[in-house]
Amino acid sequence: MENTVTSNIFIYRYMHDFKLYMLLSLLLFLTLGCSEKKTPPYLKAPGFSIFWSDNAKSEKWGNYLYRHLSKRSKEKNIVLLQKKKAGFINIHIEVNSKLEYDYYIGCEQEHFDLKAKNGEAMLWLIYQLLDVIPRYNEYFTAEDLPPAILDFHDRQANFDFEYREPHFRGNTENEEYTAIIGAHNVDNSWGIWGHNLKKVFARNASGAIYARKNGRIMGEQYCFSSDETYNHIEAYISDNYGDSEKYRQRFMIMPNDNLIVCDCNKCKQNGNSPTNATPAVSLLIGRLASRFPHHMFFTTAYLTTAQPPKVKLPSNMGVMISTIDIPKGVHLNQQKEVKAFLSTLNAWKEYTNNIYIWDYAANFDDYLTPIPVLHGLKKQLQFYKANGVTGVFLNANGYDYAPFDDVKTYVAANLMIDADLSVDSLCTKFFDKYYPSSGKALCNYYLSLEEKMETLNKPYNIYGGFEEAIASYLDIPGFISFYDTFAPLISNAKGEEKQKLQKLYTALTFTRLQIAYHQRSGGDGFTAMQDGYLAINPEIKTYINRLAEYKRFEDLTSYKEVGGEIDSYIKSWERVLKIVPKGNKLQGEQLEALSKLDREYSRIDMLNDGVVGFEGDYHQGWLLNSAGELHIGFSTRNIKNAKKMTIRFLLDRKHHILPPGKVVIYKDGMIYKEITEMKNIDSDSPGIKGFVTGVDLRDATTIAVKMIRNKDARSIACDEIFFN
Repeated sequence: MENTVTSNIFIYRYMHDFKLYMLLSLLLFLTLGCSEKKTPPYLKAPGFSIFWSDNAKSEKWGNYLYRHLSKRSKEKNIVLLQKKKAGFINIHIEVNSKLEYDYYIGCEQEHFDLKAKNGEAMLWLIYQLLDVIPRYNEYFTAEDLPPAILDFHDRQANFDFEYREPHFRGNTENEEYTAIIGAHNVDNSWGIWGHNLKKVFARNASGAIYARKNGRIMGEQYCFSSDETYNHIEAYISDNYGDSEKYRQRFMIMPNDNLIVCDCNKCKQNGNSPTNATPAVSLLIGRLASRFPHHMFFTTAYLTTAQPPKVKLPSNMGVMISTIDIPKGVHLNQQKEVKAFLSTLNAWKEYTNNIYIWDYAANFDDYLTPIPVLHGLKKQLQFYKANGVTGVFLNANGYDYAPFDDVKTYVAANLMIDADLSVDSLCTKFFDKYYPSSGKALCNYYLSLEEKMETLNKPYNIYGGFEEAIASYLDIPGFISFYDTFAPLISNAKGEEKQKLQKLYTALTFTRLQIAYHQRSGGDGFTAMQDGYLAINPEIKTYINRLAEYKRFEDLTSYKEVGGEIDSYIKSWERVLKIVPKGNKLQGEQLEALSKLDREYSRIDMLNDGVVGFEGDYHQGWLLNSAGELHIGFSTRNIKNAKKMTIRFLLDRKHHILPPGKVVIYKDGMIYKEITEMKNIDSDSPGIKGFVTGVDLRDATTIAVKMIRNKDARSIACDEIFFN
């Protein structure tokens, strides 16, 4: 009996598993059948016939597809303008502003529809198609086009963001490429941008356009209640952009970058307060939005316009909100900065659905050291989308070259279209397409940076020094190994790829020099001890000469946003190489901090390592201190025979870094000297101040130096205390 039961159970399980197997097989068959049915019909199509819906926009883009597909065909008469041809694939084009989605793809066996809500979307859709066709059809080419993200199966979708601008050089240098990747650009997507309102005012504009403060005209700010201000802006838009429904442009109307709020009678009547200019600004923009209903008008949630208006804005008005205080490169959740941002965003959402953000994806104090931003960007774009953001201006290196800005442009643009795309897959496609011989090496290295940054899960600083890069994502041995592979990579490449690699190699040489400078000595540094003195490693001059090749490349001139000319960087290196071999008797002596050091600048050994800082760059070799005084003590055992003492300070008015108001020198706790005048101590470096004074230390055991901050400064920056 037991055997019979066991046998029955076995048979039941067998039959059950068999039925399950058959069911799964049937589902697999049906799935494959559907996939086969939906397989893009142009895989081996002998040709294409193109036609369009009966309206001018559809006709325009139907003809556009015909011309550009024809240009890419290797055979004649395989692209036709007609409704249908036997054996050909028929492509139907329709541009329809009432379409429910931004774009639509509908496939049948010998026919498919391409529909888009507007011309921008259709242009992007066409170039997606132009890239995909040659993958399967040997009669067409698309070697110059970025890899498509669509496979042209049935699809209907909206772009994740209505405005999409990756402000990398890859997007700013070529207007045509911007359109191909479905992106936007400040140069052609905005009639007025940022703080450029002054360009709309004619030379004969009267003082009525300017703000008043306690009855005084304030020429550095505008009165947004003035009819003359409105008339100038209205005339500028009308003359340059018109008001036709066939053309839409965006305009940013915002106060100048200061805290002045006009308090004239009209502005106060409109609702201005001493700190809030939003009422007058929003009323002026409202007038413009009513006058030009087919254009879009924005202000910013910034300084005097941080508060939203009290009334609902028209549908063609919106706001741009800065994300500068939000952590970069990490998942956004409950950070206090994120909560503050969401508070601002949600306040504005009560009055408008058009919420753009001014976001960031670069280190503006170091463009040339590779920084991974894409994995973090994906997470943050998903966050912005979930919270109702409709447009993204992603501020990056702009018009200056940066390593990997081409792949960042491509990936960022596609993530703004669909934030769920795979960053790694997009990077791989891009490098394979544009770097046929070196792409694998480039892709592996760049994605290794992304992986390390993601594992680290710490935000990157958009105004960070090189030490921060080393302490986070930049692995020095890994970079040097990658850098050392470039000679063979360039040797094996051809044509445009070779030129791009040569530029990249030149730019990465900046980072190699940065490593040498910050490592100081040893195999990776730029110095080595010889007979008790610092000597320069010979390969440093090779690196400097290689970086000097930047002059061959038109857009490779700066390494940072402000005051970062590569030529100045090279000259700073040349000064360092002259000064270092002179030595410093204090070098190697242990220094003691007798006052509080800034957390980010606590390496006081920088003050006696024999290496001077760079003029014009407070990240390079300077010990910054924001306390009231910087107080350092040390023994005299190695400097008793010194005859001269020199201390160097940085002058950087932009960042409120000034030489100290006074320096007091102590011998064994007693005041020895007081220095109150800081002079130029390097005729070639007006940004470096300090003093040189004679000393007699034979009777001293300890020395202390107290540098007292200038009352107008935020920080003192000292690079070296020399004894010779």
